[in-house]
Amino acid sequence: DEKAYQQAVEMIIELIKKDKLGEIDLFYFDESSLNRKPSVSYAWQEIGKYITVQSSQSRNLSVLGFINHACRFESFVFEESVNTDVVVACFEEFSKTINKPTYVCVIMRLPIQVTFFSITKQIGKNVDFISGTFLLILPN
Repeated sequence: DEKAYQQAVEMIIELIKKDKLGEIDLFYFDESSLNRKPSVSYAWQEIGKYITVQSSQSRNLSVLGFINHACRFESFVFEESVNTDVVVACFEEFSKTINKPTYVCVIMRLPIQVTFFSITKQIGKNVDFISGTFLLILPN
C-alpha cells in the first residue's frame, strides 16, 4: 500500500528529527535465525577460482535486537522458538534501559509478523506498549 508506506516514511523522518534533538530515543527492532547450515550452498568467488563453504548441523539461534542511529545495540539470543511471550519479555527487558520516551520501529515481515499481529490485537497500533516504549508497526 503506497499511501501507508509514504505515511510511515514521513513518520520516521519526524521521529529521526526528534531523536536528533534529544526529545525521544528511536530504535529499530528485528529478528533473525542463525545456524551453521547455510541455506545457499555457495559463496561469492572470483571467476575461475572455487571455494567451499563448510557447514554442519547445529541448533538454530534466534536473535532479537534493538538498534538506534548511534549504533547502540541491545540483543537477546534464544535457542528455542520465538513466540509472542518471548518478544514481549524482550521488550519488557529493553524498557528497563530507557529513560525517556522511546519509539521502536518494526518492519512487518514473516516470521515476526504473526507475533506482532498478536501483540497489536491486544494493545492496538502505535500505543504505549510497555512503560514509555512506543511500538510502531511499519508496512513492508
